Amino acid sequence: MEEIRARGDGAYEVVIGLSSHTVGDNRAQLLSMVSGNVSLQDDVELIDLTLPPSIRAAFTGPGHGLAGLRALTCVAQRALTCSALKPQGAPVEELAELCRRLAGAGIDVVKDDHGLADHDQSPAPFGPRVRACQRAVAASGSGTRYAPSIVGTPRRVAEQLRVAAGEGVQVVLIAPMVYGLAAFSELAGDHPDLAFLAHPAFAGIGRVAPRLLLGRLFRLYGADAVIYPNHGGRFAYSRAECAGPGRGSPGPVGGHPTRPPRPGGRHVGGPGG
Repeated sequence: MEEIRARGDGAYEVVIGLSSHTVGDNRAQLLSMVSGNVSLQDDVELIDLTLPPSIRAAFTGPGHGLAGLRALTCVAQRALTCSALKPQGAPVEELAELCRRLAGAGIDVVKDDHGLADHDQSPAPFGPRVRACQRAVAASGSGTRYAPSIVGTPRRVAEQLRVAAGEGVQVVLIAPMVYGLAAFSELAGDHPDLAFLAHPAFAGIGRVAPRLLLGRLFRLYGADAVIYPNHGGRFAYSRAECAGPGRGSPGPVGGHPTRPPRPGGRHVGGPGG
């Protein structure tokens, strides 16, 4: 215990120091040490984290970051744009046509909705969907990139990545908390040619402050860009909470490429993310 500060309303901010030897270079063990058993307490939240260089060295961070995404999309200065393919249940042909129209309109990244997966009973199974959407985007002649949703067990994800790579896909969407944060870190390190767009699905399952989890930990574990819920949308995130995930500066994790903010989560009456 290093410090205890009263925050008002009976809440306290407690600073705890841990030996780096309890973590070593194990990216999964870091999560266990900083928010393991304590995550079972409903009145405790992990709000910040400072890592020594010895632990930071175990993380490669984003392989591309903002500069890499700009290079992929051929956008040097302006804000990057991203749109989701909807609705779930639409056939392959409809999704590919939407890709064509979005690319023609100048959208930089067209991603699958995270509800799209690889199941064969879907009107738009993974293989045919990726082939049609990637080819529709490529035919536009723009710098638009298509990002298919990668989801499943490691073997299923490996097969999805094989199919995506065969079509020339350069950006993929993944939910690190669904796949497993440490496993995602290894996946990103094993595929340095891909840019990873991190979706916040399942991020609310743990008691970790959004500005730490979405704003810093996702990047530490290898996300090149992070989607985060916007203030005023359907999620109960305050303006202050959204300000943290939205910042692209390297922050205390240090040494990793800047990654762009990707506000998402539909506004009332608006499109989803």
